[in-house]
Amino acid sequence: MTNTTAILIPSDLSRPMSPVTVRGTGDDLHLGDLYAAIGCDLVDDVRPDHSHFSRNGGMIWVDDEGLLKPEPEPNLRASIIAGRPLYGDAVYTIAAATVPFIPCSLDAAAGAIAADPRLMGQF
Repeated sequence: MTNTTAILIPSDLSRPMSPVTVRGTGDDLHLGDLYAAIGCDLVDDVRPDHSHFSRNGGMIWVDDEGLLKPEPEPNLRASIIAGRPLYGDAVYTIAAATVPFIPCSLDAAAGAIAADPRLMGQF
């Protein structure tokens, strides 16, 4: 089975993003690997709104119940990539996942932050 190298994006900004390996490729990823990386039992796939992040099949995987938790943890970095608020740890799968940084536009950041004021508290 082929593996996919992805990026774990913690919601806690004091934790760095780091590479993770997920068995499978494309839409056929091993869910157990995603559950373990994110720390959840159900995942949801979120296609980034911005073409820069969605090219080459970029996808963000998040806890499907992240927003339903008693104290949802906004994920600023994943929200900027997605272009909308996301909560909890996330895994970003993309062909170029081994790059050391993920650039973003100020418009993408502003749009994500404006959608949920709790994200502003992470600055």
